[in-house]
Amino acid sequence: MLELFGGLFMALGGNIPGVSGGTIAFLMGFYDDLIGSINAFVSRLGEDGKNKRKKAFFFLLRLLVGYVAGLVAGAFLINKIFEAHIYRVSSFFIGITLASVPVVAYEERKTLRERPSAALFIPVGIAVIVGITLLSKAGLLAGSSGWVQIALAFPAGLLAACAMILPGVSGAAIFYVFGLYLPINQGIEEFVRFFVSLFTPEKQTLSADTVLLLCSVGVGAIAGLLCVIKGVRWLLAHRRPQTVYTILGLMIGSVYSIWVGPTILKVPQAEMTFSTFSLLFFALGILVIALFETAKVLITAKRKK
Repeated sequence: MLELFGGLFMALGGNIPGVSGGTIAFLMGFYDDLIGSINAFVSRLGEDGKNKRKKAFFFLLRLLVGYVAGLVAGAFLINKIFEAHIYRVSSFFIGITLASVPVVAYEERKTLRERPSAALFIPVGIAVIVGITLLSKAGLLAGSSGWVQIALAFPAGLLAACAMILPGVSGAAIFYVFGLYLPINQGIEEFVRFFVSLFTPEKQTLSADTVLLLCSVGVGAIAGLLCVIKGVRWLLAHRRPQTVYTILGLMIGSVYSIWVGPTILKVPQAEMTFSTFSLLFFALGILVIALFETAKVLITAKRKK
């Protein structure tokens, strides 16, 4: 059940400028399991490899079901709801992000105490997110033609998959940099409408450009996962303090990305200010983290019985 909700919120979070699916996985306590499960299919596991892959398969299947549901819901919510209430949504995710930082730090307290000097990696993480956000604000590749978008979808998908694995790095921001955020969301919505229409009298069409765009970004995402997974696993195993401090920096830096997110919507809106910031939705974001933590504790306790 935890993986289903985790996949759902990873996908929804990944659709919001500045929010990382990896942060949600880290927060909900299955980040290492996610890395290990993907790694089980790209590494030799020895005699017990079959059982490990079976366990990893069902873990990823539960996560994938939730992720697909969140991806579909996110495509529609982005186009219908989020833009109309972007300041409230942004305030909500700032609350989630800021509440997540102490939670992650507490859960990794033993690791962080091992090498406090590694805290110097926090500003590195912040700088990475601010740099990506500034590039996305520039919209360097926005307005590209259909064939250019299809060509760019592969590297964009590759980097976005890396972003999904790295807490704090927003896949949405990566797509913004490549000018593909709206085309991909609209392509997913078009595909879902077409699929649903197969079972209804009212038929919908699916353009060839949409199929090629989604295939290109999908292949890129798979390639990205395969490329990044071993590196992240090695860092967590051999350089965990530095990696966790960098992750905390990425999470802190993503607050800036969320704050300026309204400027890169389909219909650009003004950057968030303290007057448009919603304290109520900020508090709701913190409450969600509190509920996540409570649910995680209860589920973990139940599994140990």
